[in-house]
Amino acid sequence: MKRLSDIELDNLLPESLASDKTVSNAAKAIDPQLKILSQCTRLVSVFARLDELTSDQLDHLAVQFHVAVWNSLWEKDKKLAVIKATIETKRRRGTLLAVKEAVGSIVSPFEIVEWWQQEPKGQPFTFSVTIPLDDIGKDLTAEEQEELFDLIYEAKSIRSHGSVTLTRNYKETLRIGAVCSACSYVRLIGERLPVVTKIAMTLAPRPAVYVRI
Repeated sequence: MKRLSDIELDNLLPESLASDKTVSNAAKAIDPQLKILSQCTRLVSVFARLDELTSDQLDHLAVQFHVAVWNSLWEKDKKLAVIKATIETKRRRGTLLAVKEAVGSIVSPFEIVEWWQQEPKGQPFTFSVTIPLDDIGKDLTAEEQEELFDLIYEAKSIRSHGSVTLTRNYKETLRIGAVCSACSYVRLIGERLPVVTKIAMTLAPRPAVYVRI
């Protein structure tokens, strides 16, 4: 089977044109440029070669796909994971698989429990996402949590509501001790007695003269 890159224009000419030296030479002259164009046709197959795209190309692709959460400062692996999750989200929006793809693009592992799986059953059309921080090996920053919430909102059904719980196990040894000590104490109570005394008052008349003008 011949590939497009293996075909030469001179071989496609009918016999009537191939016998003409001018036409044959012209075909051979432009054939290298046509091969360059044939190699560029591979660039159109974006979905088939997502893993080969550069970080800058993924930024442009995020704009084209209207990705809900994006940061050009992310590492390429995270950009690629979010792009792939967005494609699945748009194909299966409103399903459990779409939510799993959205959460998985940020953290892994995690657990999603729907309302009918809870004991006792929870409020209809609700779900909970549990993320064990010990298993993912790091804490989620406030920015990463906001990104996670936005991706879940974009992927979930409109009628559904969910909650996200971050868990961490703490293993410590507790030592409890007690010490007994004998002691005595004295309580002092003081009262202030009212002061009783005599107050002497005298009057000193003073003459005054008033002149009215």
